[in-house]
Formats: sequence, C-alpha cells, structure tokens
Amino acid sequence: MAFSMAGPLLGGWLVDRAVRRRGATGPLRLLVAVPLLALPSGLAVLAPGAFSAMLLVASRARSSR
Repeated sequence: MAFSMAGPLLGGWLVDRAVRRRGATGPLRLLVAVPLLALPSGLAVLAPGAFSAMLLVASRARSSR
C-alpha cells in the first residue's frame, strides 16, 4: 500500500518540478529521460547470473543520485 501511494505522489512531484523548470516541454522531456534511467533495472531480470543482475541494479541506484 505504501508504494501504491508513493508512486503517484513522486510522479506528481516530478511532473510539477519539470513544468516549473522547463515550461510546457518539461513533461515531454521527463517522458524521455525516466524510461532511460529505468532501463538497467528492467534488464536485470534478463541477466545470466546473480552478480550481473546485482551490478545492473546497483548501476541504476548510483545513476539516480
């Protein structure tokens, strides 16, 4: 339940911030950037071993800072 509430709140905060910084094109830029940042975590499911999966997830955690 916590994540079902946190997701929309975080998404709304990101969109509001993008609109304030970039105007009307902010949400469009956000739609381009966010999937690219999430790509390594999504590919971790297809990794051949546990070490490479952890490496992909860790690279995603490091890039979000």
